[in-house]
Amino acid sequence: MIAVSSLLAGKYDEYSRLFIEIPFLPCQPDLHTAPGGRYLKAFHKGSFDRLPGRYEEIFAFAEAHGLTLHEFSYETGINENVVDRIEDYIVQIEIPVKG
Repeated sequence: MIAVSSLLAGKYDEYSRLFIEIPFLPCQPDLHTAPGGRYLKAFHKGSFDRLPGRYEEIFAFAEAHGLTLHEFSYETGINENVVDRIEDYIVQIEIPVKG
């Protein structure tokens, strides 16, 4: 997970937390739970060195549509268990929309 504030500052590799989906886990005080509500979702295919460009597109889209992104970006590898080449790797990016 990367804080939206870090992404907006151009710090695209400032991961501060690890995001893992755990079904049926009761809430616990030290666990972060993704907020409910709307998310802006995008996909990135290919090398991680091109991921900053996708984030720039996401922020441009959000600005053009009056969306305020907040908290953290959640990145999920879609096909990481079956991909042979980094060029085929797909990452789903989800960022909560405020309001």
